[in-house]
Amino acid sequence: MSGISKKLLFVGCVFAASVLFVSLAICEEQQEAAKSEESPQEQATEWIWGEVSSVDNQNNQIKLKYTDEESLEEKEITIGVDSETTYEDAQSLLDIKPTDNISVDYVVTTEGANLAKKIAVEKAQETGLSLPEADLNNTQATYP
Repeated sequence: MSGISKKLLFVGCVFAASVLFVSLAICEEQQEAAKSEESPQEQATEWIWGEVSSVDNQNNQIKLKYTDEESLEEKEITIGVDSETTYEDAQSLLDIKPTDNISVDYVVTTEGANLAKKIAVEKAQETGLSLPEADLNNTQATYP
């Protein structure tokens, strides 16, 4: 084999290897793009607290009155629930009633709907203060 043939063979092998690497890189990029289209990126979780104004069990939705932090105006938001929504101090949407105070972790879907991930119902705390029955029975009015 002559020197020119060896050089051409070497250049041809380098060219073929370059084409192979570029083709593999393009194929890998296309596979990554297809994966990101199939599984949407994790949505950011939002948090809101307010008073339940209504519960729609048929459509699995809650309307919540809350105060907007920026404008300090009272607003209302509709939040949907699904089979993956978890509850704290409630078993399901059926346990939530108007005037309950709740906090909700939710995401905004690609369609623009609000979907609850977790709903926590705030229970009124008992103070535990009461007058003993004996004190009530022994109370006498005193007049000067």
